[in-house]
Amino acid sequence: MTALIEPFLPMGLQQKEAIADELAQCGFGYMKFTPPSGLIESVMKGWREFLTLPMEERIPWGCGDPEDLDVGYIPRKPGESCPGCNGCKTPSSYQGMPHDSKDFFHFKSHLTSLLDYKHVNYDGQMEWLDALNELHEFCKSAFHEVLLELNSYFPELCLSERFNSHVAWPRHALRLLSYHGTMKPGQPLGKAHVDRNFGTIQVYETHPALVLNLPGGKVNYVPRKNEALMFTGDKAAQVTDKRLPAINHVITVPNDFVPAAVEETRQSIVFFGHVYPEVA
Repeated sequence: MTALIEPFLPMGLQQKEAIADELAQCGFGYMKFTPPSGLIESVMKGWREFLTLPMEERIPWGCGDPEDLDVGYIPRKPGESCPGCNGCKTPSSYQGMPHDSKDFFHFKSHLTSLLDYKHVNYDGQMEWLDALNELHEFCKSAFHEVLLELNSYFPELCLSERFNSHVAWPRHALRLLSYHGTMKPGQPLGKAHVDRNFGTIQVYETHPALVLNLPGGKVNYVPRKNEALMFTGDKAAQVTDKRLPAINHVITVPNDFVPAAVEETRQSIVFFGHVYPEVA
């Protein structure tokens, strides 16, 4: 059975607790999240317009390299292997996950510098890039505030300082997704997995489909006004010696989903925050 998140939580977590308390107790919780009015809409408008460009115009926006595969535009096709798995050296722009068909866009603080290096003309997307940068900065600030709270639980780890380290800073990513194909009730849109980063903020989604696979059962994410869900990943479990869990999750169309007359595409925004051992 899949339940809503709030009824599933322990009694204390159904109250308004600090996000750090919720993360420390179960690895996920709601944080205050109020980006400037219209900002998310501007980001999504630009994303939809970008996806209407011919593929030959989108591909040059893939700026990954062996040190950091996920930068810029990354189309994935079903049946292909995951980027970097089994020592694969193929550029991530031409790879994907089995049974997984969607478009990615990773905005990082140095994206425009990489586009300049590749001589990609982005004059027509400047308004979108400005909106992406503003939302990226907002998410970084919100994530940092959570780590400042978590410092009280793990004072020896200096989490907020590691978040700001010269190693972590260029890796913080705002990810835009657009899933291919027609959505059907109960249909999985990807494989269950654990994010590699320290924590993930669920910023926005056109269709609720995030499911957390918790020890007590599966729970559906329920959006809240002026709040966002944050959950911890593999790096959080690693640096805290598993005192924070790595939350397994999957994207699955709800069983009660009613398809519209016009084909719908699920699109979403998430933010990946990184914490590294190095402190600059």
